[in-house]
Amino acid sequence: MSDAESTGAISPEQLADAIASGERIALLDVRNRDEIDAWRIEGPGVESTHVPYMQFVSAGVTGDVESLVDPEESYVVVCPRGEESAEVVDLLADTGTDARNLTGGMEAWTWV
Repeated sequence: MSDAESTGAISPEQLADAIASGERIALLDVRNRDEIDAWRIEGPGVESTHVPYMQFVSAGVTGDVESLVDPEESYVVVCPRGEESAEVVDLLADTGTDARNLTGGMEAWTWV
């Protein structure tokens, strides 16, 4: 496991390599629907789930974060710049759900 993965993050290059190798990736996209419709991460093993960031904020207040995801799944969380997704990774970690933040978000994915 790389340093980025052990700290709850994955770089765009690491994600691209995992997709290229055919690895199954459970992508949790917390962007708005229009942002997802404009551009998304795709690949043969990518399974994408959309849960808007604001749902996680609300669930964090009510203590119901685990109801938004499959707690048995390992996720790569994506947002525009990696900030909201980092917060979601922290919320998921508090519930025991394995999740990594795409460092730099979709802006960083542009350069892969």
